[in-house]
Amino acid sequence: NTAQDGTPLFLTANHCLGGSVANWTFVFNHETEGCTGNNGPTNQVVSGADLLVSNGSSDFGLLLLDETPPESYDVFYAGWDGTDAETVQNATCIHHPSGDLKKICFEEDAPYHYNAGGAAVWWIDAWEDGVTEPGSSGSPLFDQNHRVIGQLYGGSAACAGNQNNGQFDYYGRMGVSFNNGITEYLDPLDLGLEVLDGYPSAGCVTSFALDLGLGIASAPEGVLCGGGDVTIEVNLSNFGTDPVTSAIIGYSVDGGPEQTTNWSGNLAQYEVATLAIPAIAAGDGTTEVDIYVIAINGTDDENGFNDAVTVEFTAFEGDTYDFTFQLVLDDYGSETTWEIRRFGTVVYSGGPYEDGQDQEVISIPMCLEDGCYILEVEDSYGDGMCCDYGEGSFTVLDPQGDVVLTGGEFDDSTIDQFCTDEMSVGERSVGRLRAVPNPATDRIVLVDLPRGATVIATDLLGRPVCAPNRMDAGNVLATDGWPRGWVLIRAEFDGGVTTSRVLLR
Repeated sequence: NTAQDGTPLFLTANHCLGGSVANWTFVFNHETEGCTGNNGPTNQVVSGADLLVSNGSSDFGLLLLDETPPESYDVFYAGWDGTDAETVQNATCIHHPSGDLKKICFEEDAPYHYNAGGAAVWWIDAWEDGVTEPGSSGSPLFDQNHRVIGQLYGGSAACAGNQNNGQFDYYGRMGVSFNNGITEYLDPLDLGLEVLDGYPSAGCVTSFALDLGLGIASAPEGVLCGGGDVTIEVNLSNFGTDPVTSAIIGYSVDGGPEQTTNWSGNLAQYEVATLAIPAIAAGDGTTEVDIYVIAINGTDDENGFNDAVTVEFTAFEGDTYDFTFQLVLDDYGSETTWEIRRFGTVVYSGGPYEDGQDQEVISIPMCLEDGCYILEVEDSYGDGMCCDYGEGSFTVLDPQGDVVLTGGEFDDSTIDQFCTDEMSVGERSVGRLRAVPNPATDRIVLVDLPRGATVIATDLLGRPVCAPNRMDAGNVLATDGWPRGWVLIRAEFDGGVTTSRVLLR
């Protein structure tokens, strides 16, 4: 943990938590030198633990052992990376298949984000060298920097005789666990760190004399209404063995010129100081601020892996409207994710959530600029939010609390459009518009649409693909000049709004 105090935290999989962990026995150094031999020590043990936190959305469980392993066990506490960034180059798993001696397997390709078994996972297509087996569940997945990024949830990888069967594995993602309670224990000092090397530092592949890590202490969250100046604070953490007495911190806004700010003081190893970055103007739209270490103690930082953080926020300078997005969960919240986009930029998003929370209401206040927005709700299992496994739904409410858009019955995903000019004018969603054929090529017929309705078509980024059409009795749209791919058809008429998603080929 960030306190670097040797607290005996044990990471496993949520699905491995059957029975009381108070009765578990933890065996250390059950291994042999090299790849031969079938016997390893089983006398280095710790008995009992407490369950601190667990969650199905990334299939993790974090335990606290009842006692600290003796020094003679030579325990090394693995570091971790909770950024969830898809920049992982390769991966390694260390595990005990079916209770066997310690084994290792290597994935030379990059694992990638996926949803499997109701959880957000890292997906391994196939191992290049070595393989997992039943009993390997809960074992750690390390990135190329030797930090844990997840734990084994499931898969089909196994031995076929004495060969790798070439099948897949998937691991619950540490970055998702960060949003579901694990940070309280991994970062007890509340430093805002998303990356940490192992402890003690002498056990790392490399330890450093000069090593200053950056973490976010405070930064804007959500959308900033009205613009203005933004203050960002970063934590400076000394992970090196030498004291840090000075630092030059650089930052840039939206890739612009480098700016700098200085810090001076005296940080012993594992001590922390907080530094405020000079105020940054929140311009209209999305702003990205990159913050990084330039120098410490007048020279280069020896460890560049924890030298940089990025803060992103969205601001609306003009008039805004206070909408609300309301989500009612079904039984499997871990399958649900959603985004609200404008011109391709995500302004609000959420999920996955915890399972077993049917009818739990999540309300997200939103400030929105005048205009139209795309709402996409996804279900990783493909059965929507209603109604086989709970009564889930989603709703967009205008500033007066009136329903602008609602739904919940879909398969893999549903995409709808809503606009701020619909609020408080008696215009409400009246169900799904039927468009045929779908997929279509050069024409679409809108079935049972009232005569005189105005139809607007956009791509999934919210960009118009044609001029507004006022429909006649035939309700036919010529689509031969439209771009290929998914388009969203929106029909407005007296007292109602209805939409449909159509694939153009």
